Amino acid sequence: MILSNNFIDRPPDFVMHIDEPMFSIPVVTVGLYVIISSFHYLRGLNQKLVTFLPLFIWTFYFLMFLFHDIAMMQVIGIVHFSPNFTTMISFIIIIKILLEAFWSNPDW
Repeated sequence: MILSNNFIDRPPDFVMHIDEPMFSIPVVTVGLYVIISSFHYLRGLNQKLVTFLPLFIWTFYFLMFLFHDIAMMQVIGIVHFSPNFTTMISFIIIIKILLEAFWSNPDW
């Protein structure tokens, strides 16, 4: 996302800015933290952060993609809602993170 600026170039206006460095650099930083933390045994606060931070980021992007799809539906004049591929994939990732957080075996 850092290399390709403005990959979302249609309304609403606040969605257009999620691919700019202001948003991409914190996402990369959180990703590096989660990857480095995952090399060690996760306990306590570290375990909660490694679960919550990616869930927060994916939920944020899911909502932005969903808002973008709804806005484009109104701009183009489509009668029925058809989510984009990125919206569906981000929703599947959110469900996977939640399933892993609640039903994974912490002793592994």
